[in-house]
Amino acid sequence: MMSKRKGMAAALLALSLWLAPYGEASMAPVAAEPVATAEPSAPAAAPAETVVPLDARASLDKAFDQLAEVKNGTYDLSLVATTPKGSATLTSGISFVSEPYTRAKGQMAIGFSLPGAPEFERDLAYYIRETEQATAFYCRLGHGEWEKSVTKRQPMDKTVNGFWTAAFRNGFMDFAKDVQFDVKEGAAQTYLVTVDGKALGKLYLENEHPNLANADMQKTLESILKNVPDFTYTVTIDEEKNTLTDFHANLTEPIRKAGLIYLKRSDMTREDKDSYRKALENSTVELSLKGRDFNELEDVQVPAEILASARDIKAGTANENAAPAGKKADVK
Repeated sequence: MMSKRKGMAAALLALSLWLAPYGEASMAPVAAEPVATAEPSAPAAAPAETVVPLDARASLDKAFDQLAEVKNGTYDLSLVATTPKGSATLTSGISFVSEPYTRAKGQMAIGFSLPGAPEFERDLAYYIRETEQATAFYCRLGHGEWEKSVTKRQPMDKTVNGFWTAAFRNGFMDFAKDVQFDVKEGAAQTYLVTVDGKALGKLYLENEHPNLANADMQKTLESILKNVPDFTYTVTIDEEKNTLTDFHANLTEPIRKAGLIYLKRSDMTREDKDSYRKALENSTVELSLKGRDFNELEDVQVPAEILASARDIKAGTANENAAPAGKKADVK
């Protein structure tokens, strides 16, 4: 699969896709008239140009480019796993503002339900705050105290928005094996995308360089990433607002394949492997993402009391972003 690189050539290609006509209409020659009786002929009508519609892949590619320009908004995520032995859910919401530096606030809730046992729930609230000097992460587990971790920014660091811009423009379509138009309702266009699992796993290996301390687990992880099966997802784009409103992926097959590879390489007894294999064969994993309030948020700020009181959990790191109690925090 050819990796797409944005640049002048791509811009010209996109322009040609939008404006190139199907072809010039053929014109019959004007019949000759005797010179003495010839009337001045009317100018021939210019051939009508028809805009070539983008195919599904090019249309979604263009939509992702436009999504990269979104400056603020909210995403709500839901991950649901069901097994014969119980279920697990993860829900999360994050609101973000990307300029001049990224600021975000969010919450995450994790729940487990097992037969014959009380339901387990745990929630996490957090803020992300970038400045020119550092990126700070503030979090609170349940009703505990607020904690912070501050990482100094390096000269080559990009903002979070810069990362997502690069991902939208250079990554997401690189492992799309097939893209088709799905349902269209008003301005909402849904696409059906088939992901090239091996290309996705290779992308992760090459860019993240996962390195586990345990050599056997490292080999297992690499085997899993090299054997990710193809899977499909749907994504809905609001073509008037150029925003992503819905994303849904059935991750059952990739997760099942990963689990089977792990079982094959593990030292479990045959009885345990058979039990877990049966559970995997009857489990499902669904991921959903919804977007809203794009380019409508004015700002997202960490409350002053959290800036002043959050406990630093990164030993030896000063919190350049925190404001002393009673003083206004720097929110550049």
